Formats: sequence, C-alpha cells, structure tokens
Amino acid sequence: MTALLQAELRQIVAQWGRDFDVLLTPTMACTPPRLGTVLAEANKNVEGPRPTETRMVFLTAICNITGLPAISLPVHFSAADLPIGAQLIGAPFGEATLIRLAAAIELEVGWARAIPPRYR
Repeated sequence: MTALLQAELRQIVAQWGRDFDVLLTPTMACTPPRLGTVLAEANKNVEGPRPTETRMVFLTAICNITGLPAISLPVHFSAADLPIGAQLIGAPFGEATLIRLAAAIELEVGWARAIPPRYR
C-alpha cells in the first residue's frame, strides 16, 4: 500500500468518534442485478470494466481496505421485490455498537416477518 493511500485511510478512520459514531450508507449503488449479469460482464471483457460489479461493491470496499467493522441489513424491497440493504459502518473495534444498533433496527423494521409486496 502506498504512503499516500495509507495517509488517506488514516484521515477517513480518524473521523469516527470525532464527527460521527456510525456511518449509514446503501449497501449497493444499484438494485440487485438479474441473475447472470455479473458473470456475463466478467466473461465478455475479462480485463475490462465491470460496471455492475463495481456498483455492487464500491460502497462496501472501503471497509475491506480500512478494516472498519460493518454490517448490512435488509430494510426495503425493490420494485422487483428484491431486498435492498443499508450498511452501517462502525469505528475501529466498534463491533458492539454496530450489533446493538443493528438489533434495534431489525426490531423496528421487522424484516424477519417481512413479505415481499407481490406475495402479500
């Protein structure tokens, strides 16, 4: 990892606790793609861009790079009745906060009892 990337990551991580406790983002920047879309893009141009894959992972990749804990919760359904997730990103070693917050959100949203609109 380059020194510039390390410095930028330290600046990102330093915001937790100073500016906010938990960051809420969408899990993906798109609705779930049709089955086979990601594989078809990868096979079509092995070395080239994969726009669907990029939209699916770019909001979660920062956690892999920084090591920040995160959790994704299904909170909504798309027009096609597919689950839509919200991602909570916590402070370094902030897993306990994330788990408590996620549990509270799950109770409020009632996802365990959620039925996609077309099946109601």
